[in-house]
Amino acid sequence: MIVNRSFMEKQSIKLRHNLIYQLLNQIATFLTPLLVTPYISRVLGAEEIGKYSYAYSIAYYFVAVAGLGITVHGSRQIARSRNDAEELNRTFSNLFWLHIIFSGLIFIIYFILVIYGYINGENKIISLIMSFYVISASLDMKWLFYGLERFRETAIRNIIIKIIYVIAVYIFVNSENDVNYYAFIISFVTFFISELSLFVITPRYVKLRKPDIKQILKQIFPMVILFVPSIANLLLRHIDKIMIGKISTYHQLGLYENCDKIYNILASIVAVLGDVLLPRISNLLALNKDEIAHKYFRYSIRVSIIISSAFTFGIIAIAKEFVPIFFGTEFSDCVEILSWLAPTILMVSFSITIRKQYLIPRYRDKVYLIATIAALVTNVIANSVLISKYNALGAVYGTLIAEMVVILCQFIMLRKELDYRYYIKDIIIYCFIGVVMVFVVRLISILLPLTDYILLIIEILVGASIYILLTIFYMYLSKDGLLIYIKNFLNGGKFCG
Repeated sequence: MIVNRSFMEKQSIKLRHNLIYQLLNQIATFLTPLLVTPYISRVLGAEEIGKYSYAYSIAYYFVAVAGLGITVHGSRQIARSRNDAEELNRTFSNLFWLHIIFSGLIFIIYFILVIYGYINGENKIISLIMSFYVISASLDMKWLFYGLERFRETAIRNIIIKIIYVIAVYIFVNSENDVNYYAFIISFVTFFISELSLFVITPRYVKLRKPDIKQILKQIFPMVILFVPSIANLLLRHIDKIMIGKISTYHQLGLYENCDKIYNILASIVAVLGDVLLPRISNLLALNKDEIAHKYFRYSIRVSIIISSAFTFGIIAIAKEFVPIFFGTEFSDCVEILSWLAPTILMVSFSITIRKQYLIPRYRDKVYLIATIAALVTNVIANSVLISKYNALGAVYGTLIAEMVVILCQFIMLRKELDYRYYIKDIIIYCFIGVVMVFVVRLISILLPLTDYILLIIEILVGASIYILLTIFYMYLSKDGLLIYIKNFLNGGKFCG
């Protein structure tokens, strides 16, 4: 027991540091568009940005294919083998050679297609510039550092690159004729140099061995199993926009795009905990510390429910004042769209936590695959029916239905392993607290005749205070052990154990 306590305390310190680094990483990622997007929009103009966006979108799909599920599978494998130095070197080497060969092949295909004009022939120069982005997929070593739980390196690298990117844009992009410079900054600095900076320091942590063909071939199937749902997830995230553009109008697509940005920011914040804990739980399982791993999962999913419920009902509470201030009066229809999209934050956070902290560390990739494919098919069918009738709001309805399908599939396949009643109770309680928060915030908007800016600030402060106080009050009355663990964790103790 003493060994377990010491183990957990050391691991909790590392976990706390990793969470801080990932949060700083996310903050840098969120602030960058706020600093650059308004400037770029005015300098380059819509047409030039469209040229860049088209070239980037094509390159993005090649990069996605070149990944071949390496981020998830690689970090999982590294986490399980990191306690044995020689086993770690072998695991890394086999994954490295498979990744470098496959991603290199994808780059060659991309380059040939661009050179001969099969891809973006009208703007070949930009697509050639984006070659740096595609080749950067071969240098991607994030899976190694995630598996080793070296989040410090990835976070610091990202923050430095973001700063260089912002400075470079303001120095070199000064007119609509500078779109190629902008593409180069994105492709070469943001991606190629960023990945290269991690690639060159990998010898500090692992040693590259000769390729073992048999072991490399063994890695292909599990990577493909993760690759298929990864691509399905990619389509699931983008299919709404494609179908709105085809079935409805670009105006409706613009409304949806802005609402989706807010969703992505909030969902990414909740996802930080899952990214940090995936390698931790994988390593604990490899050490046969199943009980500790399950405690991490159980408490983290509850934290995820609390935070995502706050975001969900917080958005619903302030949408009426937030939308015209942030987007402008032209996007007034976003109030309804954003309010309906908000519940997906809670649903996605719940399903992703199960996926990253239970399914993937335990190699339950089949459940992940079935749930994702089912959601994608459901989303396409629902969008086909609903977008033509409700426009962008129809795509939101389709997303809600698809996310319900994910949760339902996970429930059916995991009902004998996980006590869902434990988590459903939390969802009901924190949704109730969220409803109380919404009621009070909307009451304030009626009673206080203030300007939108002042009213929005008051709503955020009051809403957050109500949610936090009611959450602490409930935990205190119910003698919830999670409150003790969170307090200990923040004060430097262990998160669970």
